[in-house]
Amino acid sequence: MESNQKEQELIIGLHSVAEALQNGRRHHRELIATSESLATLKKLLNSQSINMPELPIKVATAHHLQDMARQLMESDGYKFKRIPSNLILVTSPTPIKSPTDIFVALDEQKERAVKIVVLDRVTDAHNAAAIMRTMAFYGADFLVTTIKGSFGLTPTFSRISSGALEHVAFVQCSSLPRFLSKLRSKDISIIGFAEEGEYAAQLQWSGGSCCLVLGSEDLGLSHAVRRILPKMVSLHSKGGINSLNVSVASAIAMERFF
Repeated sequence: MESNQKEQELIIGLHSVAEALQNGRRHHRELIATSESLATLKKLLNSQSINMPELPIKVATAHHLQDMARQLMESDGYKFKRIPSNLILVTSPTPIKSPTDIFVALDEQKERAVKIVVLDRVTDAHNAAAIMRTMAFYGADFLVTTIKGSFGLTPTFSRISSGALEHVAFVQCSSLPRFLSKLRSKDISIIGFAEEGEYAAQLQWSGGSCCLVLGSEDLGLSHAVRRILPKMVSLHSKGGINSLNVSVASAIAMERFF
């Protein structure tokens, strides 16, 4: 089940644009670039033996491109930030999946491990985008967050995720505890990360489908989510600092369990 209320999406960042152009499920409306950034994009695609797809291309000066970027962002309700790569892809929006899509995947892909990351109370788009990028590196399938009080798929998110939007499904749900409760009924390991948990390195792990649950750096996991989790683990500090940025912690967690 897919949804997205936006009529279009603004993809920025060289690698994000390159990955989006290769996504045959998207419908591209326009690429705005300078002559230099367009040449850089074509060089990147050629290095991967990929031809530039057919789409309207508007070549502009860097100053004019930033003016157009401001208009596009503000018309879509975003605060303007300078486009560092001088590339803007106007395309169809990323489909937002529902928990149903995860349960369908678990039922249909029993021979393959399904990898899920759940973010509880993580509101910073920079951290979330970095986590999605790491998920794409580890071949993870679904990034799950709540509908309310969470980050959005902004142009900045697309840039920082560096193309991961094309490879990792973005899922929103109304209740993480309800989703995790249903997930527990499936043959999947659910692992939450909290300071009081046992050390991740000591946990016996046999592989298979896995869901990692991470909380925000300042608040951690919510009590409602903690009550659902069958096990919680922690990352062991070997130095004088006991905490990590959530995106860094997620990378260590994925290396251990994905």
